[in-house]
Amino acid sequence: MKVARCGELWNASRIVTLLRDKRSSLFASGRSDPDLSLAASVHLFASAGLSTPAALDGPQYLADRGSMDPIFRADADVILLPTAPGLGLKIPERVEVRLTLAAKV
Repeated sequence: MKVARCGELWNASRIVTLLRDKRSSLFASGRSDPDLSLAASVHLFASAGLSTPAALDGPQYLADRGSMDPIFRADADVILLPTAPGLGLKIPERVEVRLTLAAKV
């Protein structure tokens, strides 16, 4: 499952519930997802109780290891669940302003 291809978190969580109800396996992916999408995927897969490795190796292909927040960077094969409010990432002010302006258009 790639959360970004499921219509985002709401639909992805419904798919996770369906898989759980059918006792089917969840195979998680987030390859080449940038910060916000990767954080959403990490939260969903953690809440789903994923016990198998997930293909969340996108940051290795992106500049500065793929995250604006240094706390949310993979360390070898481990990426920690962000714990700050919202998706858990600290977004630089210049990026936040751009995202806000894009949302107003």
